[in-house]
Amino acid sequence: MDLAGSERQKKTNSIGMRLREANSINKNLVVLRNVIHALIENKDYIPYRDSKLTRLLQDSFGGGTKTRLIANI
Repeated sequence: MDLAGSERQKKTNSIGMRLREANSINKNLVVLRNVIHALIENKDYIPYRDSKLTRLLQDSFGGGTKTRLIANI
């Protein structure tokens, strides 16, 4: 899975804080994908607590609410 430029980390020689930030973004996006997949499949367990992003969006994912996610890259 290609998320926040993970394939380019070697090419850009990202180190230190920039590399940690990219890894954090990737982790949050993977968890967001897992939450959306679990909701679509009507699973019993939804992994909201696996990242801060999904924890913040937890109320927006449930019930009859409509959620828009705008990503500025």
